[in-house]
Amino acid sequence: MQTVEFYQPDGSLYTKIATPFRVRPKEPSALAVPGAASVPVQYLTSSNGVPTVVTVLPVAGTNITQYNLLGAWTVRVLLDGQFVQSAQFTLTGISEIFFCEVVTTDCRSSNSTFTVGAFRDLCVFVTWPGVSGDLLQTVEFYLPDGSLYMKKDTPFRVLSGGTTALADPDALPVAPEFLTSSQSVPTVVTMLPVAGTYITQYNLLGVWSVRVLLNGTFVQGAQFTLKAPDQP
Repeated sequence: MQTVEFYQPDGSLYTKIATPFRVRPKEPSALAVPGAASVPVQYLTSSNGVPTVVTVLPVAGTNITQYNLLGAWTVRVLLDGQFVQSAQFTLTGISEIFFCEVVTTDCRSSNSTFTVGAFRDLCVFVTWPGVSGDLLQTVEFYLPDGSLYMKKDTPFRVLSGGTTALADPDALPVAPEFLTSSQSVPTVVTMLPVAGTYITQYNLLGVWSVRVLLNGTFVQGAQFTLKAPDQP
């Protein structure tokens, strides 16, 4: 019997879900237990040749969305009532990504096309509504051909109910202008150097992609376009 306990960001138990399963010798997949409560077949499976059990936490239309229960959740996994391990995941509100040529949230707009030669650095702003605690934002930049160009990590902290991103005193220092607030929502800025880099030297123009992760978990992506001065 696998039991997964879900704990809210404040540490209180939200729910726990028990899943009976069977594993036969040398069998790579988890199987149903005859006579036990039925388990959807897709929840008993295999991953990399190892028996695997899936537990689903409903989110949309539940107390989580109704009462804005966002932040770092904890799961505890037990096997036949004995604790095995724990992990965390983060639920956030709908974050937004916007791009600017300057490090100030006053520039916020829907513009995503920029002319190379007219600015030095491209700034990627990511808003983080509903998060709290010590967090790590990762922004990955992908070239128009789909290959990874670079990625940047930014540790930051948000106090419960806070409206701005703050420095994490236990992590590497971050320039103050990269931790800010936009429309009263904590916001983290990541800078992509453009002028005098490989981008201009090798004419790496076109539609770029960014992927944003929080604590290693993908949150969302967006695109921006770098164009030459003579392009429409």
